[in-house]
Formats: sequence, C-alpha cells, structure tokens
Amino acid sequence: MRILHWVGPGTIPPRLDGYPTSGVVRVALEIASRQAQKGDDVTVAGIRSDATSYQWKGVEIRGVKPLRWAKAHALGREWDFRQHVALLRVTRERHWDIVHTHMYHYVRFVPTDLRVVHIHSNPDVNGDAQGFQRLDKDADLIVAVSPFVANRLRDVMKTPVVVVSNAIDQVLELSEAQRVERRKALRAQVGLADDAFLFFFAGAFVPEKGLDILIQAFEPTAAAGAHLLLAGDETLWGNATSRVATPYGAQIKRLLNSDRLAGHVHLLGKLPPEDMALLYDGGDVAVIPSTWDEGFCLVALEAMAHGKTVVASRSGALNDLVGNGRGILVDKADGEALSRVLLHVMRDGALRARTSRLAREYARQFSWEDSLDGLYKSYQMAMTRQSRTKRPV
Repeated sequence: MRILHWVGPGTIPPRLDGYPTSGVVRVALEIASRQAQKGDDVTVAGIRSDATSYQWKGVEIRGVKPLRWAKAHALGREWDFRQHVALLRVTRERHWDIVHTHMYHYVRFVPTDLRVVHIHSNPDVNGDAQGFQRLDKDADLIVAVSPFVANRLRDVMKTPVVVVSNAIDQVLELSEAQRVERRKALRAQVGLADDAFLFFFAGAFVPEKGLDILIQAFEPTAAAGAHLLLAGDETLWGNATSRVATPYGAQIKRLLNSDRLAGHVHLLGKLPPEDMALLYDGGDVAVIPSTWDEGFCLVALEAMAHGKTVVASRSGALNDLVGNGRGILVDKADGEALSRVLLHVMRDGALRARTSRLAREYARQFSWEDSLDGLYKSYQMAMTRQSRTKRPV
C-alpha cells in the first residue's frame, strides 16, 4: 500500500538521526518505519518554513513549504489554509491508498481511498463541536491513542473509533553493574556526585505540562539535597528550528533563578530519542505534572519500561497508565501535594522498588508489533465499510 502520514504544522525536522522531536512526531515515525519494513510505500510529510526531503529507515520524509497566499484576512477574521493547501498539493501528486493524519483533523477534499485521523490528545469535543461534526462526515476511521480519548470521541462521533495505543521498543532490564554505570554516566554529564538523587521531567515547556508547578514544588526537595533534570524547551511542540521565546518560557526562566534552587535544577535542552534512554536509566524518579488531561503520555510509558517510579498528575490517560500502584498520582495543579509526594518518594526506597517492579511489568504490554497489527486490522475494517458506502471526495 501507498501510505501518507501527514503531521501537524512545523513538526518535520531537518533530519532525524540525533535530532529531537515531539512525542506525536515520534509516534508517527515509529508507525511509518514499521509499515515500511512490511513493504508498504510510506511517506511522512508536513509543512516547514523551508522545503526538505530525505530518506529515513525506508520512509520518505518531506517538509513542504507553505504558500503565502493561503493565509489572509477577510470578513473580519483570519483565514489560514496553509496546512490544507500543502496537504492537497502532496495528495494530488500521486495516488495514495491511505492518508493518515496526525495533529490535523481537516481531511475534506483529500483524494485517497481511506482517510484516517489519529487523535493524540484529549479532544475538545465541546469547545470545537463544529470541527468534530465536520470530522465525523469526512473521516473514514478515527484512531485514538488510549481508551480515555476513544471514550470521549465515541460520545459524539458516528465514525468508527479504534484504540491503537502508543507503544515502546521492549527494554532489556539492566544488570546491577550496568545500572550503576548508567547512573554514573548521567550524573557525570551534569557534574554531580555518583550518589546524587535525580528527579527528571521531559517534555515541552508549555503551560499544559505544568512545569511551573513542578519547579515551585521542588524547592523543599532541593533543600533536602535532591536534583531535578529538565529535558526539553518551549519550542518542542513547534518548529524544531525556532528560537522564538514564549511568555511561558520566560516565566520558567524566572522561576529557575530562585536562590533556593541554585545548583539543584539542570537544563538538558531537547534530547533526541536515542539520548532519552540515558535519562530513563540514570534518573531515579520521573515527574509528569500535567495540568491538562493527557491523551496518553509516552514519557510516562517509557520511564515505566525502564523501571522508574513515576509521579504524575491525576489526569486523563495517566490515571490508567500510572494508577493501580504502578506509580503515584497527585491532583492536577496541587503544588503543595506534589511537594509532599516528591519528598516522600525520595525518602521511601521500598515504595520506589515496588512501583518500579509493577511499572516495568505493565509497560511490557505495549509493543509496537501489537499496535501495528491492530492498526492494519482497523485499516481493513474501515476499507470494507467504506466500500459499502459513499462519502464526498
């Protein structure tokens, strides 16, 4: 089959090996590379400020330069069709059996046999009711990354909604000697003693991820001698080459200037996927203080697969991932509760050992092989259903 994965605006990096990407882009690339291994002709594309094209693991990667005229002001509002015009340009270059979009829901007029829309985050089914009504008419299949997302969509959609979970490559459990070596390597990278206790956060520096709450809640834990590693920055969800500071990024910088955190918070910048393993292996506890309802949270799953205790907000799909004793859940935006939990987790080795074991066992259920198998079955189901009905081209 010829499959096009179209990802949201500003997300196609100039290269992939050794280059950081957002979680959504990583998932699209994981799916695409495995489809290429099965013999499919696969392209991952999206708009970029500059056009680019290269091969990666048998997949064609394309950055499409948007047309300026596709964005204009008229009738008292802004009309931005740059994303859709770019998608239509690519889909009209040749025939695609499947167009599978990520972070982009408008698929009307897209010429293909099957229109698949992949929902990676908590859908705003109430705030964007018109958009989801349009999606219900235009899509042949909707893929949700978790039962939490699927249940929200099924309440308002008639189009088939299937769950295809994000997944991970299976992680081999380290020997004690390897574990000690990885811990030393991570601490040496930031200039810390071998026995330093490390919490870590990985993700975009955006309000939805709650980093401001974590930084303020961490002050008592820093006073107790712990350290916090921050991987990411405010541009991770946008153009990977952007250097434009955001107001929230400026707020984070101000919070980090606190004298009470001096020498205890360390910025790692954006890390490529291959460097994240050292963070997972060498860190002690992952912290995910999200203030929105997470649709999934790949960082949580990856940390769990590496046997890490996860402290997370009681939000969306995190309830299922981290709940049932596999980690510690804290109410969203409750900085005081988070502060108490961080200190408790740091001091309770038995708790960390127990959650580590349960987390690793649970994470083993999420394999890309199973997810891809479910996706192909869903493609086939939708093709069979679509062949019996007609929808606008």
